[in-house]
Parts: sequence; C-alpha cells; structure tokens
Amino acid sequence: LPASSSPFPPAPAAMAPQRAAAAKDATERRTCLALLAGVALVGAVWLRARSTLDGEGRPLGGGDLFDRIAGVYDVCNAYMSLGNDRVWRRALVERMDLPDGAALLDLATGTADVAIEAALQARARGRSITVRGVDPSANMISHGRAKLERLGLQELVELELGDAARLDPEHRARYDAVSIAFGIRNFGDRGASLRNARASLRDGGLLVILEFSTPTRGPLAPLARLFLELMLPTIGAVASLGMGNEYLYLRDSIRSFPSPEDFALEIADAGFRDVGHRDVFFDTVHLFTATANPATS
Repeated sequence: LPASSSPFPPAPAAMAPQRAAAAKDATERRTCLALLAGVALVGAVWLRARSTLDGEGRPLGGGDLFDRIAGVYDVCNAYMSLGNDRVWRRALVERMDLPDGAALLDLATGTADVAIEAALQARARGRSITVRGVDPSANMISHGRAKLERLGLQELVELELGDAARLDPEHRARYDAVSIAFGIRNFGDRGASLRNARASLRDGGLLVILEFSTPTRGPLAPLARLFLELMLPTIGAVASLGMGNEYLYLRDSIRSFPSPEDFALEIADAGFRDVGHRDVFFDTVHLFTATANPATS
C-alpha cells in the first residue's frame, strides 16, 4: 500500500513534527494567558490605588465631573455597555408607553438620550408629547441640545440646567411620567431627589428608573463583578483618552449603591406604591417602576 493509505498509525519519528507544533501552540497559549493575567493584575492594582476624589479632594460625581467628560460621554457609554445602552434606554421608554398628550420629565438627562428616544417613539406612533430634561452639567446640556438640533427635535424636547434634589417649584404636579437613566447613583441627596420626582408627578403618575447594581446572583455573577470592577473603568479611561478618575467614580458609585431590594424600599418611602424591579442584563442593570401615591395635603 502507498504510505499515505497505510492502515497502521504513523511511526514515532513521523509524529515528531506534529508533537513539536502542538507543544509550540500550547506554550504560546500559556504565554498569552500569563500576559493577560499580568495586565489584569497590574490594572487591578492601579485601579484600587486610584482615588475617586478630584484634585482638590472633593468627591467626584456632580455636575463638574460630567462637564469634563461630556465630549466623550456617548462614545464611552457605547463601549462600556458593549453597545447595549441604547437597548436599555429604549426598553425604559417602551415601558412608559406615553399616551398622546403626555408630559415627561427626564431627570439626570445627560446628553438627552432618553428624552430623544421618547420623542422619536412618540413621533413614530403619531403621538404628541412634551419632554423636559434636567441635568446639573452645562456641558452635557449643550451636547444634548446639539443632538436635538441635528435630529430636528428641538421643538419637542426642552433641556434645562438643574439639580433633582432642588427642583424648581414650577415642575410640581406637571408630569405623567418621570424617568431617570443611570443617574440616581450620582444624586447627592437621593431621598430628596426621589421625593421631588414624586412631587413632579400627577397622582398615579409613573416613575421609571434604570440603574446599575453589583451582581450577586447567578453563575455569571463573579464574571459580571469582574467586568464592573476592572474592565468597565479601564474601558472608560481608555475611551475617554485618560480620564481615569472620572470612570473610577463609576465603579465606586456602583459599589456603594444599594441592592435592588433596598433601593425599591427607598422609592416606596418617597411616596410611591406598586414598586417593582426586574433584571435586564445579568443582574448588573435593573429597571425599576413605581406609581405615585395620591398627594397628601
């Protein structure tokens, strides 16, 4: 028989090149894994050593922080969420299902992504709604207004500078829904902000909140925690061209945020009923909903 069709296994000498190639591949894989582990270790040490205080020792997280990252905010969100941030915001707006003539207040509106999504969904359904977005960062508001102009939505959405904990009284009992997407962690006085959200709603109005949380359930929880602890701030720092402290704040604010169950209790204490929440992404992102209790005199 020709050598190529021999029914017998190849002689040891003939297998030597295959074994050498397999050993080389295994060595290369081990080297790559070792390098990745080294990078992860160095990154973890660097991240843990960094502070989430600014250069003057003040905690990050207010309007000043977002003024600094406004120009890269949208790009960083897309990278850090693996492209899911738009999906989550779309789900938030769909949950509200704003009827014709409804009024929406979007707190911590940032660059107006939720406000824009609400206006686009209403327009696609032939509904007329009014949207007001409030944010403490002037630069974020500026970027949001530029987006509204590009999309031709400036007549449908109004943006203003403001703090959820100190809302202007003009907002009282004016809205059918209040939304907060990835902003409640940043409120200096979360209780006051939730109470103001309630005061802004008409009786029976809807509160909808999207927020990160530290994953604790499910087989993927350890990997999800690793992503939040290490990869999320690293991606943010790289995508923002070196704004490390700003994106370390994101990690630390998620760490310190209450569990979904505890936060649901805070919402109820602020004047809401029928508080519910559901996991929308591997226990790292939750969607909260609640109905405004009747106002007490």
